[in-house]
Amino acid sequence: MAGCGFWREVFTVQTSTSTLDAFGQAQLAWLNVGTVRGMVTSSQSEVMGDGGSSIRTNLDIETAWSPIINTRSRLVLNGTAYNVLSLVDPDSGRKKRLRVTAAEDTP
Repeated sequence: MAGCGFWREVFTVQTSTSTLDAFGQAQLAWLNVGTVRGMVTSSQSEVMGDGGSSIRTNLDIETAWSPIINTRSRLVLNGTAYNVLSLVDPDSGRKKRLRVTAAEDTP
């Protein structure tokens, strides 16, 4: 288990919310709900889409357990947003750590 000294990266945790634009249409917005510290391991994968293949950056993040992180969250690191794909509690439900897999948000 990595101690807090290894959790050097600071992430802003955001959750999605719906707002109304000037025309009364629902619009997705992101609300900052807190920050967490974590240790990052990055990996890249090739993704096939409508525009052909592209490279997507995934992050594997270890952080202290936090109730503000869920699969509808996104994490922002150095101005880049990463959508949470999965969460694992490696301590069998004792709520000490989280292992988060997140993918780079593509506009």
